[in-house]
Amino acid sequence: MDELKLFMVQVIEQFDVINQRFNEMNQRFDAMNQRFDAMDKRLDAMDKRFDALDERLDRVEKRLDQVEKRLDAIEESQRQLIKKQAELEKRMDRMEEKMDRMEEKIGQLSERVAKTQEDITDLKSGMNLAIKNSAYALFKVQEIADIKS
Repeated sequence: MDELKLFMVQVIEQFDVINQRFNEMNQRFDAMNQRFDAMDKRLDAMDKRFDALDERLDRVEKRLDQVEKRLDAIEESQRQLIKKQAELEKRMDRMEEKMDRMEEKIGQLSERVAKTQEDITDLKSGMNLAIKNSAYALFKVQEIADIKS
């Protein structure tokens, strides 16, 4: 989970940097639009300069396209991470449920072992009593046999 959190922090930091660059680009576009408005008044005299600015705009647009592609990739990564996080949470929930069931079974087994040990102890006591009674009965039979002889 720590790796996931670290990755998410890195993604957010990258997104913030890209977002800042995007805002800077927007500010540049706003400034350029103001310049274009001023140039419209002097368009005939400034035609060469306009061509140069047009080329610059193309380069910026290509850069914006690249930034947009990066943003799309980051958003897709974020969606995948959220999906994986949900899957991991479901898996963790299932594991916790399984652990609860196992703990319950262990508790039941402990109770059964204790009951079995109690039964064995009772059985031993009963067997010891039966052996003592049998020995006593044999002793009495022997006494009777000795008396008759």
